[in-house]
Amino acid sequence: MYRFFLPILSLFVLAVSGCKNPAQDIIININTSTLFKSPLLVHFDNSGGAPLGDFEVSISGKDSALVQMGTGGTKFKAVEGMMSLALKSDAKPTEQNPIVFIVNADITGYAQVNKKIVITTDSALMYRIPLSKYVKPVDGTSTFEIETLLSHGVTTEQLTLSTPVNLKLAQTVSVNIPLGTEMLDASKKIIDANLLKSTLTLYGLSATSLAATFPKGLTDINGVDKDGNAIPGGVSYTTAGLVRTAMLAGETAVRHFSQPLQVSQELAINITNPDTKSPVKAGDVIPLWEGASGSYKPTTYTAIVATSANGKLVANYSIPYTSTWNLAWRKSAVLGFINRDLAINFLPNKASWTGLHTVQLQTSKGTYLTNLPRYTPEKEFFRQGKILNGTTTYTSVTGKYGFGLVTVPDIGNAKVVVIDAKGKTLGESAVFDPRTASSINVNITVPDPVVPTVPPGPTGPPEYINISAEFTGKCIGKNIVAPLNSWVTINDITDKKYIYVYVKSGAIDQPGGVMKLIVGHQYKISATYQGKAYSTGTFPIKKASMDIPAAAENFSVVTTYNGTSNTINIVGVLSMDCN
Repeated sequence: MYRFFLPILSLFVLAVSGCKNPAQDIIININTSTLFKSPLLVHFDNSGGAPLGDFEVSISGKDSALVQMGTGGTKFKAVEGMMSLALKSDAKPTEQNPIVFIVNADITGYAQVNKKIVITTDSALMYRIPLSKYVKPVDGTSTFEIETLLSHGVTTEQLTLSTPVNLKLAQTVSVNIPLGTEMLDASKKIIDANLLKSTLTLYGLSATSLAATFPKGLTDINGVDKDGNAIPGGVSYTTAGLVRTAMLAGETAVRHFSQPLQVSQELAINITNPDTKSPVKAGDVIPLWEGASGSYKPTTYTAIVATSANGKLVANYSIPYTSTWNLAWRKSAVLGFINRDLAINFLPNKASWTGLHTVQLQTSKGTYLTNLPRYTPEKEFFRQGKILNGTTTYTSVTGKYGFGLVTVPDIGNAKVVVIDAKGKTLGESAVFDPRTASSINVNITVPDPVVPTVPPGPTGPPEYINISAEFTGKCIGKNIVAPLNSWVTINDITDKKYIYVYVKSGAIDQPGGVMKLIVGHQYKISATYQGKAYSTGTFPIKKASMDIPAAAENFSVVTTYNGTSNTINIVGVLSMDCN
């Protein structure tokens, strides 16, 4: 369970040190909510991995001097992956003049954190910083990451992203993002965000770099043409390098741009153009493919080779969306066919076999060779081929299932694969030589029929109840009380969800000072302060007053129920040693 850092105001300590012997019958009430602006909860999110411990954090950037811990002070530390921050009283964030700073952290086992935070309001905010497992960079690659400001999803200046050179990669790539470019999602709608995170990676021609972009080698057994049709025999690439672009606007993936980005990619020396059999030179045109993991599709885009100001050859091109872009020449295999008979016998394991099926011939490694005509067993049974005027026609023969081919691929190894309409492979033959085999069997596993199930009836909407709160902090042995200005969490045990709540001057910082919880669900309230956990036990939400059990010392919580307003008021007192 997450425990949230609960920033009890540092004025507690100041008040206690100033009143060494207060009168026992005088209670000093302190309210310092105006000293801390824009309360900010930073959640370092490792996506359900091992619980995070405590770790030091640093704050940098142009407005870092205006940032403090939620308790005051500038010794920044996350407790169990959570950190409460606030702006100092003289900060004045607006949309026109945002407060911008960077959260930096080195967390064991994760990539270094350098997260830009943009604050435009005095209201309570929460920022999630996703953590990535540390992965050693691939030799022969170079990556550049940067966070830049947007105005409602639009760039406010021209941006240039450039990868650095390193010992294993002497080339760089630059991407220019024009002023006024809109960041669009997968449906080409503008993303309303004020922060853009861009990651640019250049893959060179080293063996390790090519292995990362072509896991199965420089061939693609599932290569397709411009219309998406499979190419018999697959394709092979001669690549000049690849560029991967990835962007997040806020927390939404950028897929398209309102205008193309301009790319200038340096080329390695001594690259040979396979079309001309000569070294690549200025003026050459290199096709551009896009995709991932060795499977790259044709595009209508090309790169023009030019000589840069420093005398290096560069490939200049435009990209309209984020992807991995393969600057390469591609060659398709030449597959021939010979006239000879081959009986393909389908042997289903059930008497009833129906539906539309795809039948393919593939190589032993799964490379596509050819499709046979679409096959419906209950109608066509065994389709016997015949060459008539240079065209193969088929007739149906009852009593068995399969195909009688009269032409076969001129290749030394092949197999037959049968796929149903849902894309599931039902059968696959042994590998055979089409040039010599006369008959091949394919065992077919017919799927069991789908038995329709009766969907459950509709469930009624959950019943909600209003929740208000009065949270205070109290010094043990001292008559000093302060309404809390703090982050807490309410853990919905039933739905396994966490609700982030900011408490301002002891009350819930939401319209009307209330929130809603679900009647009948089990909850916990928890917090941490200076490394110490405070938590209630599990309790149900019901329409009644009750004491909430404490799971830790010094955190007492009771409730009162008002039936007229359907509201539970939660009264919590956090007692601590203020010495």
